[in-house]
Amino acid sequence: MKNRLNWLLPVLLMAILPMQGRAQTASLSIESGFKDIKAGEEKELVINLTNSGEITLVQFDLRLPSGLSLKVEDDDYVYDIAGRTSWKNHSLSANAQADGSVRFLLASSKNATLTGTSGPIITMTVVATASFKGGTITLENILMVTPAEKEIKQGTYSYAVGQSDPDPGPGPTPGSGDAYISYEPFAIQAGQEKEMVIDLTNPGDEITLVQFDMHLPAGLSLKKIGSDYDYDMAGRTDWRRHSLDLHQLNDGSIRFLLSSTSNTAISGTEGAIIKVTIVAGNDYAGGIVTLENILMVTPDEKEIKQGNYPPNAETTLLAKEQPFVMVAGQEKELVIDLQNPSDDVTLVQFDLRLPKGLTLKKDGGEYVYDMCERTDWRRHSLDLSPLTDGSIRVLLSSTSNTVIKDRQGALLKMTLVADGTFAGGNITLANILLVTPAEKEIKPGDVTISTIAPASATLTIESLSLSSNGEARMVVGLSNPADQITLVQFDLRLPSGLTLKKADDDYDFELMLDRTTTRKHSIDANPMGDIVRFLVSSTSSAAFSGTEGPILKMTFVADPSFKADAAVTLENILLVTPGEKEIRPENVSAKVGKEGDVNTDGVIDVADIATIISVMADGGATKLQYDVNDDGTVDVADIATTISIMAQN
Repeated sequence: MKNRLNWLLPVLLMAILPMQGRAQTASLSIESGFKDIKAGEEKELVINLTNSGEITLVQFDLRLPSGLSLKVEDDDYVYDIAGRTSWKNHSLSANAQADGSVRFLLASSKNATLTGTSGPIITMTVVATASFKGGTITLENILMVTPAEKEIKQGTYSYAVGQSDPDPGPGPTPGSGDAYISYEPFAIQAGQEKEMVIDLTNPGDEITLVQFDMHLPAGLSLKKIGSDYDYDMAGRTDWRRHSLDLHQLNDGSIRFLLSSTSNTAISGTEGAIIKVTIVAGNDYAGGIVTLENILMVTPDEKEIKQGNYPPNAETTLLAKEQPFVMVAGQEKELVIDLQNPSDDVTLVQFDLRLPKGLTLKKDGGEYVYDMCERTDWRRHSLDLSPLTDGSIRVLLSSTSNTVIKDRQGALLKMTLVADGTFAGGNITLANILLVTPAEKEIKPGDVTISTIAPASATLTIESLSLSSNGEARMVVGLSNPADQITLVQFDLRLPSGLTLKKADDDYDFELMLDRTTTRKHSIDANPMGDIVRFLVSSTSSAAFSGTEGPILKMTFVADPSFKADAAVTLENILLVTPGEKEIRPENVSAKVGKEGDVNTDGVIDVADIATIISVMADGGATKLQYDVNDDGTVDVADIATTISIMAQN
């Protein structure tokens, strides 16, 4: 028996270790039944989640094409939670964004996980107007969070819907009743490999040959094994009846040719014919895969030519960074992308409108701008000129009718300057005009780029470490360089095994008197489920003095189950000025290190001693989170205690 166990142990270890290193994945997609929505119709759109591990929160921005909108009843969108959770465990909100998208947030205040690993999580009702002509739905800025607060971000997911391409060319498109090529809903994120499946629908014709060119957005490529692409035929044919060849064209696209020397028809009338492996590089940031120059041939050599797929894959301009974050007083580069999956473009023109406080930088009286990698000054010219309405006209053109290379990516960049009055707003690319080599004009409509000015005030906490008695102190600071602050409110979330210390049945916290007095401000702490809400307020609307420094301190107690390096978080922060302006900065977190690990790098060493010396030199008496021996002062005794802990370890 012992010999058998000796043999079995390494086998088990070899099986378990790879599983431990496997990264958790998750992705959103749209259920396939929605693609045939027609003009004038209402239809339920279902969002699916596929996840290899537990997920507690899902957030994404839904962008609908022209002619589609979310149904509204009683001033609210019509949506619901689907089968993998319930309203008892999760909340679901949908809020219109400045850029026209709708942000969905499925979250749980008690960190409940979604059941299962695949299936629907959200349903919503979509309405198509009588003028709806088809288009592409996108899920953008996708974020999923695990119970351990690990963030999983997915690239933009695209889903083609509707009946026809506005310029379909000489043949059919999805929904026309004739043969057509499409691909199954496909979502991929940076660093992933994923199989893409190409479908053929041919209800009225037998098909013997299929040919198309696949254009991939920046960051995506076809997987290779050696020097050959990784592809195969799917269930409707095989290598005995057909051959399949792939080769790269001069424009970077990949030509697919599925053919038969014996003129054999592909079996069936619907389903998969080709599958190929797509690889997303670490720089992949979303985009649309397009199938162009689609040709199908029947046994009697009738040619069926289809418009590009997805239909109405929009040629338009985009911002590389969305939303665009700037701080008052900052200079920053704005990069404009051209997305043209189905059209060659030679000329781009638009009017740039900037919000209050933002201007284009000038150097020697000239705007600061340049072209990006998709063209250069030999092939195109770029001119910027102010208009009478305050906007700036941008014109990228070519006297030789030269095409801008590639199908997606950065086109031009310009430097913006934010003055002291900048408080956010929208950048607009208005009156967009894109021209093809054949002088076809494309006018996609205005593009809005939301800008964010980070909060002018925020709370701060420094990293914490446990003292020898199992307690940890935390000092909360207020940084408000631009605004006076009278009220501070936040929710304190503690990791498992850590609690707020109590003294005489009340929490052990204290208002620090560096920036206020107990006559000016009061402090309250009230438990609310799994958080504690703190409120520091003033009945006389008194402001904290100064612009930087501590305002309160509190003590935590660790029980035996507490694991060092877990995080303390301040959530839902609200700061109010004397004029009742509300400032809502981002959440703030800090790790709680083990005893002596004051810099919370996971190791107790000379770096911790150096940190204590630095704190002492900086007036460390108030920075009690560095008080290792818990005697109320940061001094040489804490250095001695740290050295002792190092020796014991």
